[in-house]
Amino acid sequence: MTKARPIFEDALLRVLGDLTPARCALITGRAEAYLREASDPDRPQRLTVHDMHKLDVEHLAFDGTTPLFAAYGALIAQARAEIYADAVAIGRATKGVLKEDGEAHLALFIASQPDATDHDLRAALRETEESIAAQSQAVQAVRVALQKRHPQPP
Repeated sequence: MTKARPIFEDALLRVLGDLTPARCALITGRAEAYLREASDPDRPQRLTVHDMHKLDVEHLAFDGTTPLFAAYGALIAQARAEIYADAVAIGRATKGVLKEDGEAHLALFIASQPDATDHDLRAALRETEESIAAQSQAVQAVRVALQKRHPQPP
């Protein structure tokens, strides 16, 4: 199974193919080999913002498109969607915590009264356990968001 090429490196390959590596090297002042390696996600070479700008301006004159800018925009949109998804997950978890905590507080208060019944005590236990479960879900949602922002090495 072949590894999918990242969107940005794919866009750079398109620019190199449309404008030719020699033309791209002339535009950026970079070696052709450097530009080819910058299109390989397994290599450390990366284009600067200035190189991307120069190449996209030239490509704009070529066919009216800016593939590198579009690829960068897609990467930002993907990051925004991931952050938004995390925010939604944390928001849902927060709603659960607020609901379950409120029910647990009320049940515990009722269970603390001198005339509390076994039913009241069982309700307090159940509601408190549900509150803990909701808090655990919230902890997991926040952990996932942090892991996405700060991935740990394998």
